[in-house]
Amino acid sequence: MMLYIPTISYLCCYGPSILGVLYLLLSSWANFSSKLSSISFLT
Repeated sequence: MMLYIPTISYLCCYGPSILGVLYLLLSSWANFSSKLSSISFLT
């Protein structure tokens, strides 16, 4: 139970930034994969 409260405060502090980083990674990966598929489609 003692670890529970710091984890919640940690998530409240760092959750949005981690989500933002994950969102950036996912969007860049989607962009990259769409470019790859368009390149493979063209050739």
